[in-house]
Amino acid sequence: MSVVLPQTRGIVLPPLAGQYLSLIKDTSIVSMIGMSELMHQGQAIVDRIGQPVVIYGLVALLYFAICFPLSRWVQHHQTRSQIS
Repeated sequence: MSVVLPQTRGIVLPPLAGQYLSLIKDTSIVSMIGMSELMHQGQAIVDRIGQPVVIYGLVALLYFAICFPLSRWVQHHQTRSQIS
């Protein structure tokens, strides 16, 4: 097991991370729950303090901060696994 696991980690990890990224961004369930909840919380903050452009900009920035690093990590590991 100690010989097989390090070899399979480089092969399995990038597609698995890609699946997680797709789950976050593309699936209807997570997309609806995640974005709906973010927008609902953003709307609650807008109702309390106003400034919808700033609040919704921050909501978009938060969603970007969640998805972009994961996307870059997947791309990095996919290119690295193709080289190996």
